[in-house]
Amino acid sequence: MWKPRVEAGAAELPAALRGHLEKRIAKQQLELPMLPEISFQVVKLCRSEEADAAQLTELLHRDQSLAGNVLRIANSPLAGSREAIVSLQQAVSRLGLTMVREISLAASMQGLLSDFGAREHLISKLWIHCLTTALCAKEIARLRRENVEEAFLCGLLHDMGKPVLLQTILDYEKDQDERIVDAVIALALEEFHAEVAAALIEAWGLPQEMAEAIACHHDWKCAERARRQAAILNLADHQAHEVQGSHLVASGELDESVLEELNLYPEDLEALSAKHEGIKDYVEALKS
Repeated sequence: MWKPRVEAGAAELPAALRGHLEKRIAKQQLELPMLPEISFQVVKLCRSEEADAAQLTELLHRDQSLAGNVLRIANSPLAGSREAIVSLQQAVSRLGLTMVREISLAASMQGLLSDFGAREHLISKLWIHCLTTALCAKEIARLRRENVEEAFLCGLLHDMGKPVLLQTILDYEKDQDERIVDAVIALALEEFHAEVAAALIEAWGLPQEMAEAIACHHDWKCAERARRQAAILNLADHQAHEVQGSHLVASGELDESVLEELNLYPEDLEALSAKHEGIKDYVEALKS
């Protein structure tokens, strides 16, 4: 999980701010963003056994930005395109329902990370990390024959409590007429983001197991119904930092008991590492 560098002991969360955030979270008084309607319909359709390219194309035509992303990816080296694709239906057929769903969700999440003005740097790398984690989680789930779709969604959403918290803190600053230093905000985002992300999952009507996995992704052993999902997400979070070449892992070194939980051996980790370059390419294609 990405976070700004904060020197040990450099800041601590003021009691007033902590109390404010705890109260807002406990009373469900956070302003939780809604998943854009077109993206919601795309996800719903892609989970349906009756989904086809024509139906999906019709939905995409209603969102020109999303349609443009799908066409761009369909014509990128990532899709192995040899001939130019000029129609959405061709693009959907080339990419497949799963990749179109991923593109749709990734674009939606990126849209939730704007309009933070001078504080945008606090979450500037968040979308890339979440998408990378989602792709790592998908590969781990595929290897362990777990639910690939849920693993991807958990990875994509696991840190999305941070922008919700950031907006809450900026509103608090305005109400109190005081400026909170970046280091303190970073601490607040780290402490509360998993709980808030879980609340976001519930607000969007996604499965309770996903909410629990996200709430426990730093301490996967605390999960009861979603222990395996939480373990996958924990490992994916760490692997995403390897893909990104980042050492900013808030939870420290990987607890190797997660490998035991998932029954992963050195050769399995090598197989997952072999996917990292492809994941990098996918992320680069989506952020272009």
